[in-house]
Amino acid sequence: MKTTLSMRAARLMLGATLAACAMLAPVAATAAPVTPSSQAPDFTLRGMDGQNLRLQELRGRVVLVNFWATWCGPCRLEMPSIQKLHREFKTRGLVVLGINQGEDVLKVRPFLKKNGYDFGILLDAQQSVAGRYQVSSIPSLFIIDRTGTIRSHFVGVRDEDTLREALAKAGMP
Repeated sequence: MKTTLSMRAARLMLGATLAACAMLAPVAATAAPVTPSSQAPDFTLRGMDGQNLRLQELRGRVVLVNFWATWCGPCRLEMPSIQKLHREFKTRGLVVLGINQGEDVLKVRPFLKKNGYDFGILLDAQQSVAGRYQVSSIPSLFIIDRTGTIRSHFVGVRDEDTLREALAKAGMP
């Protein structure tokens, strides 16, 4: 009897999994991969100041896009390096955008203030931009060159030197 129930439960789970995969397959098949050398998907998101920012408006500048959240330990480890690079390179044309995942202003603002982060923060409450960039875990960081082409993509924490090398590869002097 137990074996019959276990087999029946396993078949139901397998069927549900296959059905879910079948529903997602057309989406995955039509989504262009977001990789270095591909064009960065355009997006518009609201910033902490309430203003909308569109990525395409930043053409002509190198853009560092970091997907993160306040609760993410690895994100917290990486953000001081990102802040340091922002301060060092902003006068040379670097734009740093931290795209917060699923949190609101009331959660994000105190975290930024406490840590002294002053680069651009955008809110992706529905994680729709993360979906367009195929972000599967955070931190995920993209460096986009002046033509809108992704030059580097990192998942997980990267040290400052690695980020500097990636910025140089994207044309950041």
